[in-house]
Amino acid sequence: MEKKICSKQMFSLIVLCVLGSSIIFFLNPEAEQNAWIGVLMCIIPALIFQSTYIYLWQNHKDDSIIQYMPKIWGKFLGSIFSFFYLTFFIYTASRVLRNLSVLIITSSMPRMPIFLICMILMFVCWYGVYLGIENISRLMYVFLFAWISFFAFEWIFFIIPPNQIEPKHMFPILENGIVPVIKKSLSVIAFPFGENIISTMLFPLVSDQKKLKKYALSAVIVQGILISLSTLLCILVLGLKFSISALFPFLQTLRVLKVTEYFDRLDIFAIIIVVIVSFTKVSVFCYGAVKGTAQLFKIKNSKWLSIPISILILIISRLMASNFPQHIHIHIDIFIKYLNVPLTIILPLLTIILFNLKKLKKENKS
Repeated sequence: MEKKICSKQMFSLIVLCVLGSSIIFFLNPEAEQNAWIGVLMCIIPALIFQSTYIYLWQNHKDDSIIQYMPKIWGKFLGSIFSFFYLTFFIYTASRVLRNLSVLIITSSMPRMPIFLICMILMFVCWYGVYLGIENISRLMYVFLFAWISFFAFEWIFFIIPPNQIEPKHMFPILENGIVPVIKKSLSVIAFPFGENIISTMLFPLVSDQKKLKKYALSAVIVQGILISLSTLLCILVLGLKFSISALFPFLQTLRVLKVTEYFDRLDIFAIIIVVIVSFTKVSVFCYGAVKGTAQLFKIKNSKWLSIPISILILIISRLMASNFPQHIHIHIDIFIKYLNVPLTIILPLLTIILFNLKKLKKENKS
């Protein structure tokens, strides 16, 4: 019997999974200085989609999304959809692994071969998955509070000393009204909020299921607030143009921060934090791929599946793009449009409609 996690541990995993490596980038650049407002507004649709995932799980409590898709859509079509979700989990783990490797090379190890870094990181993630998701969840439950404390510390030491931030960088606010900001921010629903679809692999593991909905929805709110504050901080410190053009604006922001004459370069601490958070994301998505593959193909012992799937994630992370700009282009212009949007927005909505139609038909017959 698989070990369980508590709702608070699930909360930690969901928050850290979506933050992952996404927080180191400047999300929603189309909204310009209103990007942080756009992220906040996207919390509402993100909550709606998380509620959709929860509703589907509540009606299939022992099943993950891989298991209940064939039950709702039929064995043939549902199995195809389940396979697409496995593809999404593997791709996301590969992308985050690539992001993390580039971050380490750019910030601290420029001569290290990228594939070697990917191998080391993937080995650690594989070992975490092999030991069990409950062990990762215990560690991340503690780490989440450490991460939030560091984030609060960062804001305090930017606000208190003079000339650390430039409030003028955030103006004008909503100069053309709120509608253009909403239109330009719609992509944020698919990424990063759409990655909450991984929650559907965690719901069946939660022991205190009565608290699941509260913590799952709270996790989305915390994600939105932290991403919005991170985006705002980049704008206030670096300005809009530099925030958009910088490879990793979150780290550039921390390089500016100087607490005392002898205590600066806080980006080193940020790199450590991002590595740990990204480790969580890769591990959880790898777990989703491993567990989902076992469920789809009726494999009883899923532990050993972690080896070939980890190798597959490693290979894809290396082959997915020849350079980092191409990697970003492929993700934004191809995968968000043709993988994230259909799998995290369109298909769950169609699934809940079909499920309720079948339920209504069954009730009318009885």
